[in-house]
Amino acid sequence: MGGRASYGLRRMLIDADGTQVRTLRSGEHKSLTTQRTVLVPGPPNEQEVVREIFQIALAGKKSLAIARSLNARQIPYSSGNPWTLYNVLGVLHNPAYAGMNVWGTTSQRLSESTIRKTPDQWVRCDNAFTPIIDPATFGKVQDIFASGGMYSDQQLLDALRRLLKSEEV
Repeated sequence: MGGRASYGLRRMLIDADGTQVRTLRSGEHKSLTTQRTVLVPGPPNEQEVVREIFQIALAGKKSLAIARSLNARQIPYSSGNPWTLYNVLGVLHNPAYAGMNVWGTTSQRLSESTIRKTPDQWVRCDNAFTPIIDPATFGKVQDIFASGGMYSDQQLLDALRRLLKSEEV
């Protein structure tokens, strides 16, 4: 909760008694140990963009096409920069949009490379805060990616055949 909030989300400062104090700006930290921060939905226009990204992905459109569409409509990313493929993928894979907090997705021993843990090893807290999209929609998009992304087996085979044919000399 101490890092930057994702697009469409904001960090809210909460007092020890549970009352909301204020929204924290980017790079701002809490000052009292009795306070904590939670994610809350951001501005309505950003929430609508997040919902649209998920709906377009469910319709079968690729992440790069979604980024191009957002840029053509001059909808800036949270940094003010144009959307990239990776920004869209970050939205589509982030469980925070479904109201979940997730910890322990990776591990690392001293001076060794980072190891990605499988989802069954993650520590999850469902309904940690107000979701922007419903968990069922988030799950459907994750299923699309888990089934080999957004390409059918036939599309992948056709692409491999074209590549093989172009490499034959």
